Amino acid sequence: MADKVDLIYDLLKTDRVETADFRKEVRESHQEINDRLTRIEVLDDIQNAQLAEHIRRTNLLEGLHKQNEDRILKLEEPSKAAKFFKKCFVALGAIAGAAVSIFGLIKLFF
Repeated sequence: MADKVDLIYDLLKTDRVETADFRKEVRESHQEINDRLTRIEVLDDIQNAQLAEHIRRTNLLEGLHKQNEDRILKLEEPSKAAKFFKKCFVALGAIAGAAVSIFGLIKLFF
């Protein structure tokens, strides 16, 4: 009977040691997973901040690009210079025509 008790005691002792080792491994694994999650959360926060800054800069660049396109369209409008010179020539022609008419009237009456 003592042999059976000793056998059971040895089995329980071995089981305890194995269980303690298993618990230790689980605790170490759990700590390692927690450390990894903490690092991931920190990296996630950093990357989210970088993404927000990138989005802000992208929106700013899109606005500047739109402004530049509008300016380029205004500058590259081919008929803009032609319209300006046409107005100048029409105005000069109107002034010259008025002057000729006035001189003609003056000649008639004097």
